[in-house]
Amino acid sequence: MIVSWNWLTDYIRLDMPVEVLAERLALSGLNHESTSEVGGDLAIDLEVTSNRSDCLGHIGVAREIAVIFDRALRIPPTRPQASGPSVESRAGAAIEAGDLCRRFTARVVSGVKPGERIVTNGNFLIDSQTRLTGGMTGMFGGSKEFGDHPIPGGGTSEPPAAKTAKITYRTDPDPLQGAAPAKFYVQLVDATGKAIADAQLRVTLVMPPMPSMNMPEMRATADLSWNGNEYSGTINVPMAGSWTATIEATHNGQVLASQHVRLAAR
Repeated sequence: MIVSWNWLTDYIRLDMPVEVLAERLALSGLNHESTSEVGGDLAIDLEVTSNRSDCLGHIGVAREIAVIFDRALRIPPTRPQASGPSVESRAGAAIEAGDLCRRFTARVVSGVKPGERIVTNGNFLIDSQTRLTGGMTGMFGGSKEFGDHPIPGGGTSEPPAAKTAKITYRTDPDPLQGAAPAKFYVQLVDATGKAIADAQLRVTLVMPPMPSMNMPEMRATADLSWNGNEYSGTINVPMAGSWTATIEATHNGQVLASQHVRLAAR
């Protein structure tokens, strides 16, 4: 899906380089395909996966940016003043499967001039469970709490609890490849910056279920070992798509640090 930089600025303040925006969106599961200049604007092509239907529109993408960068979202009024002939006199629809679609609404817009924007909001639903699981993944595995990751496949995070340790990670390959093994490298340091070598490190990848596609939740787990400089281990990425990765460090049953990030496998 292609979104306009200028159009997005109607809904949220954008003062970061477009490259930074694209990288941070990739962490939230919106893979960046390309960016091109079109008539003084930037056309940003994003891959919206089936579990991110909330981002099928400019307002949805702007809402995601607001969460990532912790900024206010400006949503315009969605009830424009109606005038002219009734919709029934200009368009019609018949519901033939009332058990599947109980209500249908429509609005007729006429007199639109080139350059005018007529769509201010839109939702494309796959099913309620997919939206809920995708939303919960965003809340607990997403980009707002851990908003300081600079690039996909590598970053740092301050743990949200006692902050007794700090995690820095990278992956090989970067980005991850679907249906292929990936190597995780993790550095764990204490508050003074000293490496912690006697912790237990585990990486877990989770993709929410998509009932409309008969796809259950997918999960992969790997334990990392200390190699003298850092922790490392191999995890099999089941398929391409947006994954929520959890990197957790524990010692004697106590959590030292836990980092959540979205990774896009290609």
